[in-house]
Parts: sequence; structure tokens; C-alpha cells
Amino acid sequence: MTSADAPPGQPSTRAPGVVSACCAVVWTLLALVIFAVVPVSSSETVWSNSDGLSTSTSEQLTLVESEGAGVLAVLLVPVAVAFTGLVAVASRMRALTGGIAVVAVGLCLVSMLSIGFFYLPAAVLLLVAAVRSLGMPSPMP
Repeated sequence: MTSADAPPGQPSTRAPGVVSACCAVVWTLLALVIFAVVPVSSSETVWSNSDGLSTSTSEQLTLVESEGAGVLAVLLVPVAVAFTGLVAVASRMRALTGGIAVVAVGLCLVSMLSIGFFYLPAAVLLLVAAVRSLGMPSPMP
């Protein structure tokens, strides 16, 4: 029996909201992988030679191919925020958990026109974790 599996009638020792925060981390990691490997944009090139014949090529590009490897650092920010939220929930730090949830929602709003919409479920999961953590006791000093 693990510490999270309490006998019937006894409260669980796992901090409330841990499952929601874990799901937020998984969601952000899944989004990172999808943006790294799934084509999200296309490019078409048309040119003509001296004979007047035109040729065109098109290609599908992943976010990393179109923006460069530096975009991976940007994609890691939501993962770091969600992981910090998980650590805060597991450590029973209510104020930090709420702060991280607010930061996640803020980042989604700021980047809503590009990739923020894809991270909105993780932000909502962190908000759920923060609300669930409101009823837990503070950590012992």
C-alpha cells in the first residue's frame, strides 16, 4: 500500500490537486512534442526560368523547422511553469500554487494569438489544482 492509498475511512495523505497538476505537466509535454514534430505551417516557392516555364515547390514545416531550434526554449516555458505548479502542490505550498496558476493563465492570454490556446487546458488544470489545494493544511515548519 502506498502513502496515497489510505485505508477506507481514513483521509489520503496525497496533497489535493496533485493529479490535476500532473495532467498539466503531461499536457505541456505533449504540446511540446507535437509542436516539435507535427507540421504546423507550409511554404510554397514559385519561380520561372528564362524559357517562361514556371516551377513550384511546396513543403510542410514543423515549428522548429520554420522558427529554428531556439523555439524549443520558448516551448519549455509552459513545461517549467506546470512542473513548478506540480512541485508546489506536492509540497503543499498554497500561495505558490495559486501564483503559478495565475502565471499560467497570464502566459496563455499573452500568447493567445499564437500558441497560447494550446496551453489553455494546462492552465485550467493548474487552476483546478490551486483551488483543490485551498482546503489542505499548511506544511509544517
